[in-house]
Amino acid sequence: MANYTRNAIVQVFMKQLESRSLDKITIKDIIEEADINRNTFYYHFKDIYDLIDKIFEEELQKSLSETKEEDTFYEEYKKAAAILLEHKKAIIHVENSRSRDVVYRYIEEITNIYVKKSHGITRFDWVRTGNTGNLYRQKGSS
Repeated sequence: MANYTRNAIVQVFMKQLESRSLDKITIKDIIEEADINRNTFYYHFKDIYDLIDKIFEEELQKSLSETKEEDTFYEEYKKAAAILLEHKKAIIHVENSRSRDVVYRYIEEITNIYVKKSHGITRFDWVRTGNTGNLYRQKGSS
């Protein structure tokens, strides 16, 4: 039942996100449409920002679990772009909110994983370097 309720919360949230900005969606909106109480929402998520983070994290994990060894960087990146395009309106609403970093983080993480895979790196133990936070090197290399 918990999975069903959690999925209902996610579906209601995504439906609302298709039509309005993330900053305009409230927990009250979600619980009323999902027909659950506030405590049920908080059982699954800390707040709306936790909800959006978990949605992107689940999409990232789903994408990675569907990755085949023989897939090229282009094929993998095309899959990631398809996810973004499938939810284009929602992505735009997130990007126009104060949580836009979650979209950029998703794109950055998926790209880094695919780049590493295309270079035959199977251990994902990279660290951020530089002030921009988007330059990478493998741990232990200079």
